[in-house]
Amino acid sequence: MLVDGEAIVYAVAARGYASLKLTDDRVLVSFSLNELERRLQGHFFRVHRSYLVNLRYVRELVPDFRGALVLVLNDRQRSRVEVSRRHAPELRRRLGV
Repeated sequence: MLVDGEAIVYAVAARGYASLKLTDDRVLVSFSLNELERRLQGHFFRVHRSYLVNLRYVRELVPDFRGALVLVLNDRQRSRVEVSRRHAPELRRRLGV
């Protein structure tokens, strides 16, 4: 199955595989997040050790009570993805905030 990179909202690690959240579906692929990160460059960003996000789907950036950030994505479910404190400064720079 071929997947258009533009249709990927985010990818989440799943024991050596990755689960892709597409605009209308979910797909399990036999790539690690590291491999996906190498293949999906440009507007994809590793926000957490378990998440790779398509920055074109970012709707909102919300601070949480622990000093980390949560991304609200622009998909039907308004998915929420936690951003690690380590990746937060670079994410803010990439998003221009």
